[in-house]
Amino acid sequence: MKEDREGKERKFNTLNLQSDGTIQEEENVEMAGSERSKLFPTDIGIVVTDFLLEHFASIMDFQFTAKVEQEFDDIAAGKDDWQRMVKAFYSPFNAQIQDTTENAERASGERELGVDPASGKMVLVRIGRYGPLAQIGAPDEEEKRFASLLKGQTLEGISLEEALKLFELPRDLGTFEDKKVVAAIGRFGPYVRHDGKFVSIPKDSESTPYDIPLDEAIEMIKAKREADAKALLRTYDEDPDTRVLMGRWGPYIKAGKDNVKIPKGEDIDTLDWARVEQLKAGVIKAFEEDTKWSVRLKGRQYYLVADKQSIRIPVGEKILEMTWTRAQEIIKGKPKKSKTPKKKA
Repeated sequence: MKEDREGKERKFNTLNLQSDGTIQEEENVEMAGSERSKLFPTDIGIVVTDFLLEHFASIMDFQFTAKVEQEFDDIAAGKDDWQRMVKAFYSPFNAQIQDTTENAERASGERELGVDPASGKMVLVRIGRYGPLAQIGAPDEEEKRFASLLKGQTLEGISLEEALKLFELPRDLGTFEDKKVVAAIGRFGPYVRHDGKFVSIPKDSESTPYDIPLDEAIEMIKAKREADAKALLRTYDEDPDTRVLMGRWGPYIKAGKDNVKIPKGEDIDTLDWARVEQLKAGVIKAFEEDTKWSVRLKGRQYYLVADKQSIRIPVGEKILEMTWTRAQEIIKGKPKKSKTPKKKA
């Protein structure tokens, strides 16, 4: 239907029960696809909100903000004293915090779904350290199994059957090069694991960890190897775990689990081990004239750093070409000399 295309108006009818017992039909209009623009609370958001409503009801009350704003207006107009207002709020609030800290149980949004037919153990869902999860085994049991909920699944909406399906993973697909191939779902989505390496299952793939065949998984593993080989720019005998790779935004250093940015303009072909160690230590540029000073990157901004001193480098400076003379000028607060001659009056 044309009316169901995204961005088009869609009409629908609702039946409303009136106070006199009669039913009234009402025609409504909404934009198709409008659900995508709405904000929906996550499971963690719901659990936190319920916890706050239970233990801090006065602050969660809709009238709390209006009351505080009125008190601020009274203080600004000289009708009230700010110290009295803060004390009147903080004293009971602090008592609430102390009482909650000492006596409240940890909120987890726990919900029992039923019993696992295979083990006879309880199946429940709750909030864990890394988000919503399903659990086989009662909270007081020593041996429990866990599985993360999939995207789109919620603590309130998941069924027993859906929860039990989560425990079918990780799934053993077979062997490749005498090593096991396993399909599973992790924090960053579905993947295939082989020889300690992880290969993401593409989002547009028709296969899932529940049904992906071994031959398809092997093709993914080979494709990942080829991509990694093309991305590999340099290796170092000093440390095999440190490599220079080509990433989406340019070359970078992969040092174990850490990614180290390579400054723009750096010559990869001459990037020796000593320079790699400098970059790993956060030193973008060092100065032979005064070794205590160096250029370092903090966030997206470059700074001249020495001991406890940190001086921001103006935008537009060519970091790798910076001389010690120019660095001294920046340290002393002198602006960069313009190369454009001044026009004569």
